[in-house]
Amino acid sequence: MSISLNKFFLRAALVLGLIGSSVAAHAQANRIQGRIVAAQVSGTVTALNRADNTSTALAAGVEIKQNYVIQAGAGSSAVLVFSNGTSVAIAEDTMLAIDEFLQEPFSGENVVAQAKAEPSTSTTKLNVLRGELVANVKKLNRDKGSKFEVLTPIGAAGVRGTVFRIVVRADANGQVTFSLATSEGEVLLAGLDGSNIPVQAGKEVTVEFNAIVDENGNISTTFFRVPAGAAKDISGDAKSAIVNSISAVETALENLTLTLSPDTETVQSAVDPSNPNRNQNRNDDINERPNSPIR
Repeated sequence: MSISLNKFFLRAALVLGLIGSSVAAHAQANRIQGRIVAAQVSGTVTALNRADNTSTALAAGVEIKQNYVIQAGAGSSAVLVFSNGTSVAIAEDTMLAIDEFLQEPFSGENVVAQAKAEPSTSTTKLNVLRGELVANVKKLNRDKGSKFEVLTPIGAAGVRGTVFRIVVRADANGQVTFSLATSEGEVLLAGLDGSNIPVQAGKEVTVEFNAIVDENGNISTTFFRVPAGAAKDISGDAKSAIVNSISAVETALENLTLTLSPDTETVQSAVDPSNPNRNQNRNDDINERPNSPIR
């Protein structure tokens, strides 16, 4: 009897596994290019389309897709909102490549500010070539094949739905400082040196190493090692940066609605590019708010 039961459970597990794989494969096959809208832009920010090598000045309300490289100049910043509900705040002197962003079409509207999870499955791959970003990734449909990955000069950060900050800065001597801080959820850092470090909420990993930095500020990693026990308590600077970025994101997301369907593939936005004060950072101290990501 026990042997028969074991066979039954093994067969059931196999069938369920095949069903799960089939569902994930079906969702991936149906994905189309997701939509990305600049919800807030300050200063000089450009979007380079790698497909035809054309460059566009980014402004509030401008839409882009995968295969773009976003570059924020000195004293500049931007908030990008993805149709899966992810928002990314980019700081000055940052170069971010959107290598891939595909999403399964969904019906209805995604009111980003109110969303807790992505409306449909998606695949996102970003690449921080240099600079700083803070991202708020909604809960992913990982059981259906959703993935969110951020590449960096020292390795890949696998995101499960969280709020985190990544910084990649180099000085004139080629000394690079990398840090990954998580304020909600968990990010798994898979280093090029073979390390795998879970960076949980309230933790931060900082690594310094030498690299080759060209005249455009692009970083080529030479050798580094992520030290054992690298995940420490999050620093005050990281906390403050995340709080300020989330405040800017909250302002940018007011009244922002995204839609993505096979027929329309439209993004509807209440962002008003003609109002220069519409997307300025608020001076609220969100540490005092009950829903603040950091206390």
